[in-house]
Amino acid sequence: MSPILEFEKNYLLGMYHPFFGCYMQQSPFALVALNRLLNYYNFFNIIELGTHDAGLSTFFALYAKCSKMPPLDNPNEPCIIKNSSHHKTRKNFYTFDKFVRDRHQWELVQSLGANIYCGDFLEDEDLKNFIAKIIKNPGPVLLLCDGDKVKEFNYYSNFLKEGDIIMCHDFAYDFSKAQELKDKNLWYNHEVTWEFLKEPCSKNNIKQIHQDIFDDVAWFCGIKE
Repeated sequence: MSPILEFEKNYLLGMYHPFFGCYMQQSPFALVALNRLLNYYNFFNIIELGTHDAGLSTFFALYAKCSKMPPLDNPNEPCIIKNSSHHKTRKNFYTFDKFVRDRHQWELVQSLGANIYCGDFLEDEDLKNFIAKIIKNPGPVLLLCDGDKVKEFNYYSNFLKEGDIIMCHDFAYDFSKAQELKDKNLWYNHEVTWEFLKEPCSKNNIKQIHQDIFDDVAWFCGIKE
């Protein structure tokens, strides 16, 4: 194994991987998969439940920041790509956690214009109502459950609108798939299987999508129909 692959494997074994020096509890390939999702869907609000060390939050905060910059439609501009796409439709990023784990990283995310909150979003009624209101507001939502994942999925999936997308981290369809990901050195932590999500998906008419890009990075991705 090359030194780079060995380095990445060791980080995955510890469930941390650096993204431009920002630590995240994600497979490095998750960023590629999530970027493909952002390229396809025109989300208005992106909500992350579980900021942790804010590595993935930095990725979404940067995306939301770029969306607020005016598109370069002037034909006299030397820029090759004019960026007059849905990426330049204003987007809002919100992230929530019960604890401030890395203050410097949280400050970076805030400096990019993200909305970052510390509180118990499964117990605090005001915070629960606030998140539910964001989801119910007009415009497509991307909701990522990455704290107490199954509880978050069960509760907040009730507020999704048609066309909203919900995701759940540390997912493998079953224990066989979880073992396959471990054997391939792709991911080592699996807290959620389909059995945990089957009932809320049926109840809220959520269909799993994009398995081809998210299965190997330990994310469930579903759309409210």
